Amino acid sequence: MFVPHRSRFAAFAALAGLAALTLTPVSTATAATGLATDVVVSGHQTTASSTVVSPVFSTTQSGELLLAFVTADGPAVAGSETFPSVTGAGLTWQLRKRVNAQYGTAEIWQAVSGSVITNATVTATHGGSALAAITVVGFTGADTATAGAVAGASGASGAPSTTLTTTRTGSWVWGVGEDWDNAAARTVGSGQTKVDEDLASSGDTFWTQRQTSVTTAAAPTSVTINDTAPTNDRWNLAAIEVLPANTQDTTPPTVSMSGPADGSTVTGTVAVSATATDNVGVASVQFLLDGAPVGAVVTSSPYTIQWDSTSVANGTHTLSATARDGADNQATAPPVTVTVSNSANDPSVVGSWGPVVPWPEVSIHAALTDTGKVLTWQGDFSANGQQYLLDPVSGDYIQVPNGAVDLFCAGQAVLADGRIAVIGGTATSGGLGITAVNAFDPSTQTWAPLKSMNHPRWYPTGTTLADGRVLVTSGSNTGLTDIVPIPEVYNPPANTWTDLTAASNPIPYYPFMYQLPDGRVLQAGASEQATSTQALDVAKQQWTTIDSQVLDGASITNYAPGKFLKAGTASDGGFTGLSANTAYTLDMNQPNPAWKATASMAYPRSFVDLTNLPDGTVLATGGGTDKSGQDVTKAVKPAEIWNPGTGTWTTVAALTAPRLYHSVALLLPDGRVFVSGGGGDNGVTNQLSYQIYSPPYLFKGARPTITSAPSTVQYGSTAFIQTPDAAGITSVSLIRTGSDTHAFDQNTRGMQLSFTQTAGGLNVQLPPNGNWAPPGYYMLTIVNGKGVPSTAAMVRFPAPYEDTVPPTAPGAPTATGAVGSVTLGWTASTDNVGVTGYDIYRSTTSGFTPSAANLVKQVGGSTTSYTDTGLAAGTYYYQVEAVDAAGNASPPSGEVSGTALADTTPPSAPGNLTASAGAAGIALSWTASTDDVGVVRYNITRNGSPLTTTTGTGYTDAAVVGGTSYTYTVTAQDAAGNVSAASNSATATAVSGPKAITVDKLVTKHQGTAASTVAVGGLTTTGTNELLLAFISSDGGNAAQIGSVSGGGLTWTLRQRANIQAGTAEVWQAVAPTPLSNVTVTATQKSGSWQSSLTVAGFLGADSGAGAVTAANGSSGAPSATLTTTRAGSWVWGVGTDWTAARARTVGAGQTLVDQYLSPSGDTYWLQRTNAPTAAAGTAVTINDTAPTTDLWDLALVEILPAP
Repeated sequence: MFVPHRSRFAAFAALAGLAALTLTPVSTATAATGLATDVVVSGHQTTASSTVVSPVFSTTQSGELLLAFVTADGPAVAGSETFPSVTGAGLTWQLRKRVNAQYGTAEIWQAVSGSVITNATVTATHGGSALAAITVVGFTGADTATAGAVAGASGASGAPSTTLTTTRTGSWVWGVGEDWDNAAARTVGSGQTKVDEDLASSGDTFWTQRQTSVTTAAAPTSVTINDTAPTNDRWNLAAIEVLPANTQDTTPPTVSMSGPADGSTVTGTVAVSATATDNVGVASVQFLLDGAPVGAVVTSSPYTIQWDSTSVANGTHTLSATARDGADNQATAPPVTVTVSNSANDPSVVGSWGPVVPWPEVSIHAALTDTGKVLTWQGDFSANGQQYLLDPVSGDYIQVPNGAVDLFCAGQAVLADGRIAVIGGTATSGGLGITAVNAFDPSTQTWAPLKSMNHPRWYPTGTTLADGRVLVTSGSNTGLTDIVPIPEVYNPPANTWTDLTAASNPIPYYPFMYQLPDGRVLQAGASEQATSTQALDVAKQQWTTIDSQVLDGASITNYAPGKFLKAGTASDGGFTGLSANTAYTLDMNQPNPAWKATASMAYPRSFVDLTNLPDGTVLATGGGTDKSGQDVTKAVKPAEIWNPGTGTWTTVAALTAPRLYHSVALLLPDGRVFVSGGGGDNGVTNQLSYQIYSPPYLFKGARPTITSAPSTVQYGSTAFIQTPDAAGITSVSLIRTGSDTHAFDQNTRGMQLSFTQTAGGLNVQLPPNGNWAPPGYYMLTIVNGKGVPSTAAMVRFPAPYEDTVPPTAPGAPTATGAVGSVTLGWTASTDNVGVTGYDIYRSTTSGFTPSAANLVKQVGGSTTSYTDTGLAAGTYYYQVEAVDAAGNASPPSGEVSGTALADTTPPSAPGNLTASAGAAGIALSWTASTDDVGVVRYNITRNGSPLTTTTGTGYTDAAVVGGTSYTYTVTAQDAAGNVSAASNSATATAVSGPKAITVDKLVTKHQGTAASTVAVGGLTTTGTNELLLAFISSDGGNAAQIGSVSGGGLTWTLRQRANIQAGTAEVWQAVAPTPLSNVTVTATQKSGSWQSSLTVAGFLGADSGAGAVTAANGSSGAPSATLTTTRAGSWVWGVGTDWTAARARTVGAGQTLVDQYLSPSGDTYWLQRTNAPTAAAGTAVTINDTAPTTDLWDLALVEILPAP
């Protein structure tokens, strides 16, 4: 039978839910570094949900490092499950590490507590509905300002293991893992301790483990987090280094440059060296070029790197080095200045353009075929146009038979089998768009019609999806303003079109649309018009806003999985106005993705084309400095190369012919770039030619070679690439064959693949699924240490619909009953492509038919056993089906039955119960019970009444009143519900905890359009006489200011204003005598309408009196202001405005960025605070940023006093 593969979430939701469990392992102090856990709590989500919530917890100190270790089940789609957000305790949580290459996810999130936390929870939210687990750990004695190392690994089988290199002596490494295949207890590696383990009812395992003690070896040293069993399951594992506070060695190294000499002139490759010493020992030296890292970190003397000076422009540059010791003390050498004087025409620096070659048409459209040849076509509103096929190696070309319609201004996509689908085009009479779809077959060099679309389209975009279908969006119907709002999807095997009516959205012409790793499709602008950024869930037909900023871009490229670069100014032929040189990047792998400015191009450009190169850089070619695309005197001929590692552009060799409106660029298999087109419009000179660019990497030495590579590859597998140059390979590139028109590639996609060296070549890890690399042809290139690429091997990922052969049925099933469980086994199925999983079905009736209603577990394709646990006594019947990547399901195995036995034996009583009172509450601990099957939880009573349950052997009762005595007992319980005798009783008297300021509520509004007011709603508070502060940032002139603040019927008073520079940053204050409910606070400009930001915060434990305030400003330099505290335990916050540019803040040490808004007007509005209250009055406290340093800024500070 065939069962679609398959809503795992829905199947799990149908399973019998278990009662929610929480876990609180004993906090464990570490070695003499002072690094220790203050609190450890764990929660297990035992029924399918979109969130998992930790138990209530409290901390004993301010300024603690908090880590949330979160894991979740997920669908059988690698890379699809994530936690987009973690919230709780009034803190800002940031993702440190996510590992989800196998099914499910294992993630680590981090926050820093500004004050003591009381009775808080942490919530992790993920996509869909699944089982999950969370462990929250508070660390004392940890560095909260410096990020330790992270690492991660995953596997379809094998023992889970990941290794990181420590960055500070005395650090502590923790890990979190997820086993998607089985609920199987972990056997942790040597020198490690299991912190939490959830054997989920879904058949997954979620666990947290750590080093038993801190790392004693001097940093840097390798630390492995691993399990020795099980070894057959799919797993994801993430690890993090927790740094000790830097309280011991405070002496930084000394470092100086020893070569090249200051003032010297250099060319080619240069030895850059430094001398460094330290009172304890130098851990590493990082060299700097113009203040940015260059070369690899050097960890031992001699401290030397080889620097390729051709990688930078000629002229003056600085070289320096930063030395770091094991305690993370750092020192930077005084820089030396050198003059780079490489030949301006040196092709190893700027590359080289070939001759301008005549071409019989304007290449308005171009596509690289899987044969390595380039197909171009034009069209002219009146005829079918001509299509040509070029061999870029020999220069030979042919005219291919014309398509059946005018292909001018069509959309284009490359199908999984290599055919070029040309979507829509131009009506030669009546209307504008057409419904026709035609496909060019490179193997026969002919065109054939496909099923026509449901809607005529001119200027549409075609996007190949993860499953091989094609999404078509936008395009004109009958006239220039008649945009088709309804997307439609082409199904190649069925040759049918389906409207996505519910996803109707009038997107401008030629939208930038790309498949994302999470399964959605990104819309990141359009070639003619800037737009906000959104994502489409094709299955749900739902759009979601990603970034409301409207940032321009003439072209775009997907240069790494989930990462995008766009640059220049969107335009169309005949538009007016000047172009821009701005560029932006977007990382959709981040929890809250938003476009960020990267370095600007050297030249303003419209109609610029961005092309991925195999060394990971991006080439910008063509375009013009005005938006018309018609004036060849405005053409920009120098090309530029963007480096994603540095975010900077390098100007390289110049084109000979102008390439403006209707130009194209394609990467060729040999690493060169084909550039053509320009013209094909009224009043524009037609560029009937092409030119091929050889990037600098082709002039840096011998090229590595690929002797052989598979022509067809499978997702998630490893491909062997035979090469005699394996030892020198430093990267492997995978770039989709290009399909370009109007200066952007409609299916651009590039990525670097991980690999290992092996005898005779490389084992290359391929992308996990079609979300990362939609089906079709790709150029796989190996790159050596000099950045020189091989000629690419052409590889193809087949579409799932190409495989219609199901696996064979699992054989010889067995079932063995035990107390509360049945263990199944079977022999492996076979498949023409590969088995990806097994579906296990259970019934209480013999002869049942497998269906989604009786699916109990899906395990990985390498697994041939499963233990069905938590069963009531009785006989159960099972069948197993095998499934492949295309969703083909095998016939079911033979039916087998097993009998679960009754468990009537209770666990032993917990022993040695103790109760100890502290600032965080009353801590309980006891020795573990034993059971013939296993203890699943402990039941805690307080004063004779049930209090809570936990799976660990410790718990801290935070809900206690100081001075009150409490008596506790504990019982153990097994899965069958058998309860042990009670432990001994233990009594303790609670102590009062310290008072501290906490954030009760914080609400924010970003006003992205000019207005005279900014208002934020939803302000609900809990305290009486609660201090409220309104932090306001605004655009405006030099005299800009807020005239008034209102809301809640309260009196708002200005505390501090900073507006010497343009714009204003202000702090206003009010006191709420009683709790507020859903109040709106409004700030009104004194004059004018501006973009702005407003954050209102309510503080518990704060004095309503006035603390110190101050303000500062600057026309450049890093924003900084200092005030002197007037009361011990006060908390300093600051609000700022950057009038010059929308740039992300880098806050100073010991501070947290509370909110940041990169406004469409090009300003930055931000709010930051110290991580923790200040211990003593009379302390000078600085709120500052270390970057940016070149903008106009205003900064206002306020001291929040603790209640006396």
